[in-house]
Amino acid sequence: MTRTKQRTEFLGDILVGAIENYGYGWFSVDTYHIPEDNPGAWFADIIEDDGDGQVHHVDLRTIAKGLSVIRYARVDVVATRTRMDGSEYNVPGYVNEKTGQPLYMGEKQRANILLSDRTNGEDGDMDVIDYLAVLECAIFGAVTYA
Repeated sequence: MTRTKQRTEFLGDILVGAIENYGYGWFSVDTYHIPEDNPGAWFADIIEDDGDGQVHHVDLRTIAKGLSVIRYARVDVVATRTRMDGSEYNVPGYVNEKTGQPLYMGEKQRANILLSDRTNGEDGDMDVIDYLAVLECAIFGAVTYA
C-alpha cells in the first residue's frame, strides 16, 4: 500500500518527535537516518537505557504499528481495587486488543492521538509524550515508560 505524502509526513513527524525527545526518552540512539528528500526512508536504531542492550529498529512502519495498537485498543478491566469497607470494584481502561495488556493510556490522550491519526496531524495536538506513547505501543504493546 502506498502512503500519501501527508501520511508519510505525519508518521515522520511522530518518528522525529519520539527520537528527538528533549530528554524525555528511555533510550539511546545508535543510528539516526533522516534524509531530507525521502521521509519514507527515515529510521532510527535505538537501545533501551535500562534494558538488555536490544536494538529496536524504528521506521514509519513501526510508528504506524503503534498507532494501530492505540486505534484498536478495547476497554476492559485493568485492575481491581478495594474500598475502605472491604468491597472490591473493577477499574476499566484500554487494553491491547491482541495481548490484553493494559495500555496505560488515558481516554483524553488516546482521543487526541486518534484525532491526529485520522487527520494526519491537521487536528489534534500531539506532543513528545504522545510521540513516545506511540513508539512504546509499537515496541512493547503498551505505554511502558511514560
